[in-house]
Amino acid sequence: MDAYTDQHPVNQQIAPLYPAHLKRYRGICNDLFWDHCLLNHWTDYHTEPVSAFINRQYRELATNLNHLDHLPETDQVRKARMVITRMVEQNWLPAYAELDNVCLALQRIGQRLTKPQPLGRAVRVFEQHPDSFLAAFQELMRDILLTFSSVSLTTK
Repeated sequence: MDAYTDQHPVNQQIAPLYPAHLKRYRGICNDLFWDHCLLNHWTDYHTEPVSAFINRQYRELATNLNHLDHLPETDQVRKARMVITRMVEQNWLPAYAELDNVCLALQRIGQRLTKPQPLGRAVRVFEQHPDSFLAAFQELMRDILLTFSSVSLTTK
């Protein structure tokens, strides 16, 4: 699903909205903006309450976390375990409904890059062009639902 959303044409449509210093990181930013849009427009796409869906996803993440125990203990496995554990314990997913939390998440991601970047500034792009991002998100969701209609999501 991530590969599909990352390669979807809407990303190229909104690419010109980003300033030059953020263009390289727009995929990261878009991922969080799509999460923000989905949380704020959830009932347009799903009949299941968002909290029930998120809890189900956390249970699945916990299962995947258990699978990590069967892998060799590498830095990548330790990092994945840490991130998944924090995500569930701190309930990250619903927090992305608020742009302040998207900004905070982007700032933290930007600080962890090899060359730290002020990714939190990307929220300004979203705030300056909310209609463009929402239209792109709606097109993306339409295509996701058409392409992955066999996925077990409860949709309207």
